[in-house]
Amino acid sequence: MPALSPVVPLLFVLFTSAPVVAQPSSGHRDVSGVRRIELRADAPGEGQVVRISQGRTTTLLFDMVLLRGWVELEGRELFRLVSVGEDGRVLTLLPAGELEPGRQLRLRVRFADSAVPTNAEFLLVVHPALAEQQVEVYRQPNSAESYRQEAREARTAAERCEAELARMRGARELPDGLTGMLEAGLMNGEGVTSKLIWPGRGFTRPPGEVLEVGSAMSYRARGRMALDFRVRNPGEEPWRAAGAEWVGEGGARLRALRVRNVPEPVSPGQEWQRVVVEAEWVEDSPRGPYTLRLWEESGARSVTLMGFVVQ
Repeated sequence: MPALSPVVPLLFVLFTSAPVVAQPSSGHRDVSGVRRIELRADAPGEGQVVRISQGRTTTLLFDMVLLRGWVELEGRELFRLVSVGEDGRVLTLLPAGELEPGRQLRLRVRFADSAVPTNAEFLLVVHPALAEQQVEVYRQPNSAESYRQEAREARTAAERCEAELARMRGARELPDGLTGMLEAGLMNGEGVTSKLIWPGRGFTRPPGEVLEVGSAMSYRARGRMALDFRVRNPGEEPWRAAGAEWVGEGGARLRALRVRNVPEPVSPGQEWQRVVVEAEWVEDSPRGPYTLRLWEESGARSVTLMGFVVQ
C-alpha cells in the first residue's frame, strides 16, 4: 500500500478542490431546509419523492385533515412508527427494519373532506443518511400569497448563490500552500495536527459495504477537519462519492465541505486509491468518536467509517 502523502500537498488538495454537491430534490424548499409540496387537482402528488433513512424520523405536515385508518404504506413491517397525529394533519414515519439504500416504497393517503384532490401518493426512497426531517404538503395553494412566498424563496436562493460564488472567486485568488492557508485564516500557532488510524483499531466498518478501506490519516487545522484514506473497489462498477456526513456523539454534526476521489471515480481492481473528505471544524466541536458516511448519487452504495477520534 503506498505511503500517505505529506501534509502540505494534502492541504493544497483540501483547500483548492471544488465542493461536491449532488443531492436531488423536488417541490420548494425554504431557507430552513423544510420541503414544501403542492398538490393540484390534475397532479395529486404522484411521483413526489421523499427521502427516508433507517432510524431517522420523517414528518409530513398537511394543511388538510387525513382520513384516519386510510394510510397505505408498502413495507409497513419495516417501520417502527407510522402514526397520524391527534389533529389528523401530521404523519410521522420512523423506519426501523433493514432498508437497503435505493429501495422505493409507495405511500398513499386520503383526505377526510370531499375537496379535490381527494388523495395523494408519494414515493419514499431510502437514502443512507439524507432523510428529509420535515415535509409540508399543501393542497392547491395557488393564491397570491403562495406566489409571493415562492418569489421570496427564489430571491433568497439567488442571494445565497451569489454569496457562495463570491466566496469561491475570492478563494481562487488566494495563493497556494501554507501562504494561502495563512491568508484564509486557516492556520494559527498550533499549526496542523494529524493522527494515523487503522481499521479495527482506530475505526470500524459495518459488514457488506462495497469498498474495502485501508489506513487513514486525520488532519485538523483552524476551522477545518479532514480525513485522508485509501479504498479499494473489488466490485465491477466504478464508485464516485456524491456527498458525505460527519456525525459525532449525541448527534453532533460537522458540515461537510468537500469530497475528492483521486483518481475519480474509484475504479474496480486491486489498486488502492485515495479519498479525501473535508469538514468545517468549530472550537466547541467534540473530538469524537465520529462516524463518517459517504454515498453515491443514487445512495445505493455507501462507505462508512465508525468510531474514529479527531486528534
